[in-house]
Amino acid sequence: MSQHTTPTTADIILDLLTQAASAHGVHEAEVLGGVYDIDWPQWYADHMARALAEGGYRIDRALDFGNNGFGEDEFTGLDF
Repeated sequence: MSQHTTPTTADIILDLLTQAASAHGVHEAEVLGGVYDIDWPQWYADHMARALAEGGYRIDRALDFGNNGFGEDEFTGLDF
């Protein structure tokens, strides 16, 4: 029997960044003809926001972070 674990926020962000990097490499090569994309941060943000929405995630701003830290236990911004 396999054990299902819920991904952490860091796991989700790492996966999104990895996917965006791969897709952006294709975008630069095929769409931009190998030219460096100076607008890459916007492209990554758009790609990652789309991937989050398609994965059923949404980002909510938490009203209270307790000690104002951003540890895994305090951050509740991603709905799983």
